[in-house]
Amino acid sequence: GDVYYPTPIDQTEEPHSLLLLAGGIGINPLLSIWLQARSMCESESRDSPARVAMLYSAASSEELVFRDIIDCTTAEMSNFTAGYFVTGPGADRTGRIAEQDVSDKLSELQPGRTVSYICGPPNFIKDMMILLKKLGLDKKDIRYELWY
Repeated sequence: GDVYYPTPIDQTEEPHSLLLLAGGIGINPLLSIWLQARSMCESESRDSPARVAMLYSAASSEELVFRDIIDCTTAEMSNFTAGYFVTGPGADRTGRIAEQDVSDKLSELQPGRTVSYICGPPNFIKDMMILLKKLGLDKKDIRYELWY
């Protein structure tokens, strides 16, 4: 796909944070960005994100692939956080990622610029794009992967 991090626009002196929004198997490209951000932070790169947050939604707990890798990072790095959402039926159902969830994460990532990456089913991407714009994120800072 055409989504990658960091882009030339991210390689500035302006500090920034990352918000990654994953729906289902859309976690795949976002995990690469997550791991790249981690590597940048560990090496203290001047272009490193200040903070990184992920909201990850899947139909079942079993479909939250890579959760162990994500949790390992959040346990080891205080500037990385993750929230999980289960949308399918069952005792572990939490529901979809809601406006309040995204708003709370954006607040945690302040102050400064936040760059968001979205990947998942087409309706998930569309809904998250609308939501991010509604919450005031600049269009240039909303990036997404359409692979369907």
